[in-house]
Amino acid sequence: MFKQIREWIESLNAMRAGDMEALSSPLGRRIVRTYGRAPQILRQRLTLIRRVLVSFGETYGRERPVGIVRCPGRINLMGRHVDHQGGHCNPMAIDRELVMVVQPRSDDIIRLANVDPVSFPARRFSLNELKRRLPPDDWWSFVNAQTTTDFIADNGGDWSLYVLAAILRFQNKFPQRGIQGMNLMVAGDIPIAAGLSSSSALVVAAVESVVLVNGLPVEEKEFPILCGEGEWFVGTRGGFNDHAAMKLAERERVLKVKFFDFAVEDVVDFPSDCCLAICDSGIKAKKSENTRDIYNAKVTAYAIAKALIKKESPRWADAIEHFRDIRPPNLGTSVAEIYRAILNLPLTMSRRACRNALSPNERGEIETLFASHRDPEGGYDVRGIALFGLAECERSRLCAEYLRRGDVAGLGRLMNISHDGDRVTSAAGDGKRIEFRAGESDELLSDLISRAESDDAATKETAAIHLQPGSYRCSALHVDLIVDIAKSTPGVYGAQLSGAGLGGCAMVLLDREASPGLSKNLHERYFERNAPGDSFLICTPIGGSGPLLAE
Repeated sequence: MFKQIREWIESLNAMRAGDMEALSSPLGRRIVRTYGRAPQILRQRLTLIRRVLVSFGETYGRERPVGIVRCPGRINLMGRHVDHQGGHCNPMAIDRELVMVVQPRSDDIIRLANVDPVSFPARRFSLNELKRRLPPDDWWSFVNAQTTTDFIADNGGDWSLYVLAAILRFQNKFPQRGIQGMNLMVAGDIPIAAGLSSSSALVVAAVESVVLVNGLPVEEKEFPILCGEGEWFVGTRGGFNDHAAMKLAERERVLKVKFFDFAVEDVVDFPSDCCLAICDSGIKAKKSENTRDIYNAKVTAYAIAKALIKKESPRWADAIEHFRDIRPPNLGTSVAEIYRAILNLPLTMSRRACRNALSPNERGEIETLFASHRDPEGGYDVRGIALFGLAECERSRLCAEYLRRGDVAGLGRLMNISHDGDRVTSAAGDGKRIEFRAGESDELLSDLISRAESDDAATKETAAIHLQPGSYRCSALHVDLIVDIAKSTPGVYGAQLSGAGLGGCAMVLLDREASPGLSKNLHERYFERNAPGDSFLICTPIGGSGPLLAE
């Protein structure tokens, strides 16, 4: 569990050199189970681990034993913006990760350092001082307290807040246990602010370190929920998908994860003749106050839509706990009636209108969410977000089924439809882009109702909920451009935004043999003009987070 740095490095060097005996050792078997045996991937991963070990020794000394934890980045094939609404997600880990070397201390001090000290300056905290300044309460009240929001504002989005998020959540979870101090050194190669959850990886790795050092009893199904709740400390109000993917991922496989109650419902093979490309737009999706406001306003729009539907359709109210529950089988109704409920929603709604339309009891959750962000100019996009959420929940239910039956083309079409729900621009000819909105108008909903009630089976199928984009609109011009270039490339099945949006990456599902053509096309038509460095990588699914322990 904890070994001298020299011992770790000797073992890693032997495995990097392809020593079969080293790879057959208990640690070697753990490495192979996590990364596989592909020489290039093994060299990359072991080199990163060795680098952070060396940096730890240079910063803290080599005298006392250390442990190693790791957490991969993640990609979500389907189920974007719905995990916090109880929807399914279909994530897999990618072969880019964050590695943390951890050493227990005998006091309450957390010392945090990074192999890149210019971008991530060293930090030092006293846990006892933090507990005095930020007294624990029930977690939801604590993260919404003015003292907490003031503390976050004073620290300006510093990288250390994600480590503190993990520590404070576990101190709150185990109030009778004093969390032990630690020396930490961090290294990673997950692209930052690119929609691959580098910040969530830092939270998960910090949780792995806290659990390892303190021997805390945490059930597997509880782990990602605690990580997600911990991340609320930094100001966002997201769900647990990223953390579940990072913790539970399996090499060469895709998970189907449900929330509320959390469970892994299925695990399916990623198609061996396909690959997933990640294309970084170079536009950073930084978690500034403004972007947090946008994210949290969209979550609030879901809550408003849910409350209005329950009010207008009281016969459904008891069956709707989460937004994902608004579907025909659960409510005993038809697709057309669901569309009528969406048509009855306002296109947009101000806070004042929401308070006038709903009683204090009906808007209890909404008022709490109002406190997480500034009032959006123009109001909340209630109808478009509601239509996207209903459809994305259905798409996320279907993803594993498409993979299991080998319908990669069908899955690609779902990816394209899903991206249209996030899209903000489209091509207009002559290299120009124009504003795009998939649609949530009265005319669109009326047409969907008509088609859903048609006696013609083919017409009726076109009104299926999973085929509707909705209008969440969290992409960015450069991501839309990458998606359109990718879709024009032979051998590509589908492309869409990766992650929460407002920049970051696109992901592309394609035939493995088509990857050189996609790389060339993107290089010539995007990277040369917009993002020098040609940030294009082919992902291999690797194993989930955890300590490097002998089996």
